[in-house]
Amino acid sequence: MQVRHGEAHVVIGAAMVRRLLAVLLCRPGRAVAVPTLIEALWGDAPPRGSHKTVQVYVRRLRQLIGEQGRIAYGPGGYAVVVAPGELDALRFAELTADARAAVERGSLEAARVLFRQGLALWRGPAFDDIEEPLLVAAEARRLEEEHLRVHEDCAAVTLALGRHDEVSAELAPLAALHPYRERLCAFLMLALCHTGRRAEALEIYHRTSTALREELGVAPGRLLTSVHEAVLDDGAVTLPGETLPAVRHTFGADPVSPHFLPPDLADFAGRQEQAEALRRALAAGAAMAVVVGGAGTGKTALAVHVAHRLREQFPDGQLYAELGGSGDRPVAPGRVLGRFLVPLGADCRTLPATQEERQEAYRALTAARRVLVILDDAASEAQVRPLIPSGPHCAVLVTSRRRLAALSARPTMRLSVLDPAAARELFARVAGEPGADEWAAAEIVRLCDRLPLALRIAGARVAGDEHLSLTRLASRLRAEPSRLDELTAGDLSVRDRLRSSYAALGEPTRRAYRLLGLLDVPDFASWVPAALLDVSLEEAEALTEELLDVHLLDCTGADACGRPRYRLSDLVRLHARERAAAEEPPEPRAGAVRRAIGGWLALAEAADRSLPERLTWDIGGVAARWYMTPARARGLVLDALDWFDVERAAIRACVAQAAASGQHELAWELAARSVNYYAARGLHEDWADTHERALRACRHADNLWGEEIMARNLATLRTARLTAEL
Repeated sequence: MQVRHGEAHVVIGAAMVRRLLAVLLCRPGRAVAVPTLIEALWGDAPPRGSHKTVQVYVRRLRQLIGEQGRIAYGPGGYAVVVAPGELDALRFAELTADARAAVERGSLEAARVLFRQGLALWRGPAFDDIEEPLLVAAEARRLEEEHLRVHEDCAAVTLALGRHDEVSAELAPLAALHPYRERLCAFLMLALCHTGRRAEALEIYHRTSTALREELGVAPGRLLTSVHEAVLDDGAVTLPGETLPAVRHTFGADPVSPHFLPPDLADFAGRQEQAEALRRALAAGAAMAVVVGGAGTGKTALAVHVAHRLREQFPDGQLYAELGGSGDRPVAPGRVLGRFLVPLGADCRTLPATQEERQEAYRALTAARRVLVILDDAASEAQVRPLIPSGPHCAVLVTSRRRLAALSARPTMRLSVLDPAAARELFARVAGEPGADEWAAAEIVRLCDRLPLALRIAGARVAGDEHLSLTRLASRLRAEPSRLDELTAGDLSVRDRLRSSYAALGEPTRRAYRLLGLLDVPDFASWVPAALLDVSLEEAEALTEELLDVHLLDCTGADACGRPRYRLSDLVRLHARERAAAEEPPEPRAGAVRRAIGGWLALAEAADRSLPERLTWDIGGVAARWYMTPARARGLVLDALDWFDVERAAIRACVAQAAASGQHELAWELAARSVNYYAARGLHEDWADTHERALRACRHADNLWGEEIMARNLATLRTARLTAEL
């Protein structure tokens, strides 16, 4: 491994720093998780404080390289930033890709030159001066394998150009070092035969076939056998359907088993039970599994983790496609099929033109295989169906933010936020337990809403900044207006994930989302969106269903009266409030909140009149009510105490929000309409809180009537407390 800054050679003498750079270079431009770096540096026995030691090594590496931003940090870990042409391995891949494209165009001489330029970049075995790390060793093996494959591809092109002497001189030493590479040996035999050296070609075959049989227990493959027969016959060396070395997309190779999964997360945590359930179902023969959930709930991480664990069950390949369903431009199934067909063995030059024809080819190629297909971020059932393989031993794992009920997949797994213990585990693994401040860690987990993406970002920020303590990050996250700003690191952002879900909605649903974010209530009933938007209950229910479908709204279950309750998670509510501030004028925003609180006031008024015992009598004000049909209102408050029990937290939040926003009439009337309920249940704290807030609002607005009512009710509360103490 050599590092240069301009023309100067950069000496990295410390073995651990060299090892760190080597691990980062194995994934250029991609983040390497801190736990992966720790394992690469120290194996199974890392020292105490290994996270901080990694930070020290990174700082040393940055100083040695001397370029700002060269070693970047993001939520996934550390990454080395490389520009085009700076890393030999990437330049090698670019040149060989260009060479293969030239072959497809029929430009064999250009392809040969490009292959030669790529091979000229090699100065010896990859990472030969880096010891121990498994990740580096695996990348070195991959690069060496690609190096040999490019030698073979270059030989195929050179043979097609008739330069047989050049091929025999280049391949002879390689064949001696790699006697099991049948394709390399076949090309060497072909070159020797064309230069009049048949005996040497037959010797190559004898040596290779003997090694294969005696050491591996296998017979020579079709390519080597065909070349051997042609040499014996002294004729043209041909394969079924083509004459060697006519170069196709696969360069004469048989179709491979594609494994196109993204990397698994080294610090995967929090979803082990769900991962095992999915793995068991797919391993047992389930044809399809669907994982649905809101933005940032970890659907992709779970699916990729499970797919990696199923590689042995699906030996013929694992295909992955990002379908873009959460955005406004989902990927067309025909385009995905085109990407799948080539690695399955189709000739890229003769791909079918229409989606229907591609679907037929896809089904034919998967009919007798065991292939796992990962369809990430699906938009709809119609997008998924053409991508389902036909083989009875194939399986599909789909993720989506929408409920894909029409697929009838078993299992269908719904992801929400993590439970507290799992959320703490995920944060600890990403952050690396940088301190013993358990209270601050628990506070960060709470402020991140236990959302996996938010926890991963927060943990990555702590792990990547030695000056950012848990206490300091918790303090930053408490500020609601800037919380989403804090939950951004690199290319990961909670706000961006929510924005994509929001952008895919129709405008009526977007407006419902924006206005729901204005309320401070912990949860709400189905009539609330109708009040906010001033539409019928039926219209509001349709909009609510769409928000539920994309998991921007959660159904928390049924209340004591058997009716559904809904809530926006804290991070979703902050995003909705941001969009409302950006897209809704001030007066419509205030009007929507007034209507919603007016709806609670109207129902509280009806419920209050139905209470069996009353401490105070009707004393009204001038606050505007929002009324639904009398029949619907009566149905909601049939049992007055149950209705108040369900809406207790919402009423307290509404009084506080009305008082804080200057809606003093709404504040004191809603508080007054709840006092008989508070007295019946002995809820003295709620009684005091609502009335004191409303009293302050009335005094600030010189609302003497409201001030008098609130003062009287507080006096009654003091009497009730004294009575309770006797």
